[in-house]
Amino acid sequence: MGFGWLLIGYFTATMMALNILGGLFSLIGFGIAAYGAKKLSAYHNSFTLLFFASIFMAAISAVVAVADLNQLLYDFMLLDRLFISEAAERVVEYVKYGGELVFTALLCYSVMSIAKETGERKIVYLAIRNFVIACVYYLLLVLGWIPAEALRAFAESIYLPVWVIVLCVVVIVLNSLMLFSCYAKICDESDVDMPSKPRKPSRFAFV
Repeated sequence: MGFGWLLIGYFTATMMALNILGGLFSLIGFGIAAYGAKKLSAYHNSFTLLFFASIFMAAISAVVAVADLNQLLYDFMLLDRLFISEAAERVVEYVKYGGELVFTALLCYSVMSIAKETGERKIVYLAIRNFVIACVYYLLLVLGWIPAEALRAFAESIYLPVWVIVLCVVVIVLNSLMLFSCYAKICDESDVDMPSKPRKPSRFAFV
């Protein structure tokens, strides 16, 4: 159906992007996720919105990848100046996190919608839970950006950066497990009606 591609793309764009070449991994991952969402849109219209969100995030990731490469070359003194200003990088960063929130919301909504139609109530609850946790993560992320001194002192007292990192990983893991549950439990009607018969296993059958 496409859940395999969506899972691979999401995991690549998030967990595998937590490194110095994060922009490149995000670009590849969201491209794969877009392909999976496009296939799934044939089964539920909500995945069409997720497809466009994936394309948008792939475009933003391309800009981030260029900025990462620019910074890397500058750090190794292969370039004598940065072609992307810090202010522009900050704007791109804000847009990226905003896009991630929208992507996550559409991901959970799309999964919840198709799970409702297929009677998979547990997956519906997983989608709602993951969205709530994601909202908490992005709320804490925004709090860390507010320059108010009192808020900054409060953030330091509760070790806010640590919680942000932990919740980031938690959101990625929970969403990946949710998508795997979708792959395992939600299938096309033609697959259900197909009589079982011996066949040669494929290394890519999970897609």
